[in-house]
Amino acid sequence: MIGYITVGTNDLERAATFWDELLADLGAKRALESDRYVGWSDGDGAMFMIIKPADGNDAQPGNGTMTAFDVGSNDRVDALYAKAISLGGRVEDWRASV
Repeated sequence: MIGYITVGTNDLERAATFWDELLADLGAKRALESDRYVGWSDGDGAMFMIIKPADGNDAQPGNGTMTAFDVGSNDRVDALYAKAISLGGRVEDWRASV
């Protein structure tokens, strides 16, 4: 049902390196690439993409935007979370607003 999901970035090269490392653990590799975007696929289902905003302005966090990767088990969720943090990922504390 979903063809692709895009997330804006201000630093395409840095973001691509982060997602290359993280999504490799899910069997995904680069499937589309240009000077404005990079997309990954595992060959089955939706593509995940990072993109420079078309309007030329800085990418901003999407308030309420969420992307979920189906990884099959809680252990894989924990492993990918730990890897994302080790690659420089950050956690937004959503509980602060509840």
